Amino acid sequence: MESKSSKISVRELKAAELEAAARYSYRVWWSDEDGVFLAEAAELEGTTIDGLSPQAALENAIEATAMWLIAATDDGDVLPQPAGHDTWKARMTVASFS
Repeated sequence: MESKSSKISVRELKAAELEAAARYSYRVWWSDEDGVFLAEAAELEGTTIDGLSPQAALENAIEATAMWLIAATDDGDVLPQPAGHDTWKARMTVASFS
């Protein structure tokens, strides 16, 4: 099955599209197997993406989520609601090792 984000033509994402995607909950973790950080929107399937830093992985995941939401809207699909702060609370600690 083709993923939602693969159906989007390449173009600049609008600020409102990125803001809508940023409302979702994200998980970021290190993958020893891939040698990169991975991130995904907790409420969406198929949005796992990588980055060389936790911040880059998160930014890439927000962009992938924005593309997923655009494709789902274009297809007439019902969008999953962001979990929000009432049901999902997280804290991200970023450590720098020199």
